[in-house]
Amino acid sequence: MTNKEIAAKILDYLKRFEADPIINKVQEKNGMRIPPFYNVHAYGNPKGVAVQYKSFQGSNQMDKATAEKYLAWLDKGKIGKHHQM
Repeated sequence: MTNKEIAAKILDYLKRFEADPIINKVQEKNGMRIPPFYNVHAYGNPKGVAVQYKSFQGSNQMDKATAEKYLAWLDKGKIGKHHQM
């Protein structure tokens, strides 16, 4: 599987998480209401896969092996960000 294909599958999960009001429950933090997932994005590049959980924050770069591990974790029904696996 290519990095772009892995990213597309991860993005499908992230979009589902973002659309689910239970998973993407807005949290109060420092007087701001922030959901865990906001305008998510994932894309493949020559180095691996980058994911962005919130559009106003930077992306997180993963090498291909880590991205494959994260996708497998998501495929098992887990919910969360790659650093939570």
